[in-house]
Amino acid sequence: MELKDLKGLKQQMADYMEEGIAEVIKSFGKRSPGSEGEKQCAEYFKNELEKYCEDVKIESFSLHPGSFFGWIYITVTFMLAATALYFFVPLASAILVVLGFILMLTQFVLYRKTFDFLFKKKTSYNVYGSIPAKGETKRKVIFSGHMDAANEWPLSYRLGGGATAGLVAFAFIGILYIFAISIYSLVTNGIGFALNTGIDRILGYVSLVFVPIFITMYHFSSKKVVTDGANDNLSGCFIAAAIVKAMKENGVQLENTEVVALMTGAEEAGLRGAKAFVKAHREELKKTETVFVGFDTIREMRFLAVNKADINNTVKNNEEYSDLYIKAAENLGYKCASSSVPIGATDAAAFSQEGLKGVSITALDHNLRDYYHTRRDTIDNIDKECLRDVWEITVEYLDLIDKGEPKK
Repeated sequence: MELKDLKGLKQQMADYMEEGIAEVIKSFGKRSPGSEGEKQCAEYFKNELEKYCEDVKIESFSLHPGSFFGWIYITVTFMLAATALYFFVPLASAILVVLGFILMLTQFVLYRKTFDFLFKKKTSYNVYGSIPAKGETKRKVIFSGHMDAANEWPLSYRLGGGATAGLVAFAFIGILYIFAISIYSLVTNGIGFALNTGIDRILGYVSLVFVPIFITMYHFSSKKVVTDGANDNLSGCFIAAAIVKAMKENGVQLENTEVVALMTGAEEAGLRGAKAFVKAHREELKKTETVFVGFDTIREMRFLAVNKADINNTVKNNEEYSDLYIKAAENLGYKCASSSVPIGATDAAAFSQEGLKGVSITALDHNLRDYYHTRRDTIDNIDKECLRDVWEITVEYLDLIDKGEPKK
């Protein structure tokens, strides 16, 4: 059987993916980054990949998972203090706003590890295996999803994703407003220790409307409720696993293309697994042309997209290989849009940041649905047809790559 013939197995592979997602959720409990459930899930995928791949490995790495959303508690505390201090020491208010903003910028907007050391260290895992090329390896294609699941966003669960987006937007406006009036007071009054009873005080009273917003941000992410992560992102993991499964069981080995299935840990903690993998394998990844194809939340076919910009639109993913995925979809009669990740990130960005060819595939509405990062992300909420169709497109995509596309 040739690679192109595997597309006829799409329904069989959809059954495999559905059963696998259900098994992981039932067997390993909550899989937050650095948890025992995530570790057990990594061991499961190691055993699974050993059925289909060569050189299967599980690699541990250290991380501080609380840092990715933990900055919120510090920044919000700074904002509340800045709101109060504005009435007495505007300079202190401005300083606290700047410190809180820097923390938010580095930890969330740019996904850096600047303040990770402030939070508890844990261990997470990456799992990968490959089907090597028959002949000379001219290229490597890594298909990937992340094993960990997100802590619930309570506001999304109760009011929908739009409420969460609105909360973040108003909080950000509040930060800018308090900084602006603090600077205004310093410019007009100098570095004093009390405001005059004029417009400065009125501006300060207006800032109090943001206090409930800041307090609500303390509850942005639940510490107790972890989602099942059926869509986000066992869907991506099992698309990768189903590719190597179909190849192995049908005797398909490509002449010059090595195919890798990679399951990363701790994506929900700021792409820590993907970053650890790139760091550990940087030289070998750059030695051979490597394309990383990350799947994240494959749930709604009408929103299937390749994301050419990632990490809050600050990182560019590979243009040529992204366009090739759109071509693969069109070859089979599907629509795949060119999009970006406006808020958040996918694992592809960790590869793109290192100058590697990162491709990000999602199938969700970026106007977040009520299943995204909530307890509704269950096996009953997956779209099996979406998994089936994206898997078929991915086989077509791999076939195009193996035939030498995109043309250099």
